[in-house]
Amino acid sequence: MTKQLSHIDEAGKASMVDVSDKSTSVRTARASGKVLFLRMFLTNLQRMISLEKKEVSFKRQLSQESKPLKKRLN
Repeated sequence: MTKQLSHIDEAGKASMVDVSDKSTSVRTARASGKVLFLRMFLTNLQRMISLEKKEVSFKRQLSQESKPLKKRLN
C-alpha cells in the first residue's frame, strides 16, 4: 500500500489542504546544505571581470585619443 500525500492532487499538482480541525503541535526541523564554488566558475568569473576592466580601459584610451581629432574637426 502506497501512502498518498494529502496536498498533491491526482494530476500531481499542489492543492490546498483543510487544516481547520487539526490541533496545534510543536515540530522541529533541521536542514543542512553546502555551497560549492567550482574552480571553472571562479576562473570564468575572473576572466569576465578582467575583460570588463580591459574594455573600460580601452574605451577610456580611445576617448582620450579621439579628443585631438575632435578639436581639429571643429
